[in-house]
Amino acid sequence: MPALDPIRQKIPTLAGLAQPTLAMVTDSSRADDAEKVALVEYDRLVIKCAAELVKLYGQLGPEYAAAFHHAVLRSQANRLALYKGEITFGEHAFMSGEQTAQLRSTMADLERRRQQMAAQQEIATAASLGTAAQVMQASQPVFAPMTATR
Repeated sequence: MPALDPIRQKIPTLAGLAQPTLAMVTDSSRADDAEKVALVEYDRLVIKCAAELVKLYGQLGPEYAAAFHHAVLRSQANRLALYKGEITFGEHAFMSGEQTAQLRSTMADLERRRQQMAAQQEIATAASLGTAAQVMQASQPVFAPMTATR
């Protein structure tokens, strides 16, 4: 998308990177008019994409959706600060990298907790089934052949 060209090499995700490069985090420039126009378009696209992603995270659970939504709000606040000239592109890139790492860590923690809860549920279910099987066995009549008595 040509509208994003003025900021393409200054924003890690637009450059196809998971984390910013050293050149990005040391960029001391502030957004000029062309870059501000590109930032507005970028923000529009990010919010549109985030609205769909929050639905997907919501399928995993409300805590996933909340963590993602919080990250989107922080990211948007950083784009606003960049747009207003309050921070440089380098500061924005650094904060973006930190926020990406934080979101990944949060999602990993949530997933670890979800897996632990699932394992605990399996153990509880197995214990419950084991107890039920024991009760059923105890309540079954036992066949004992009759012996002749004189």
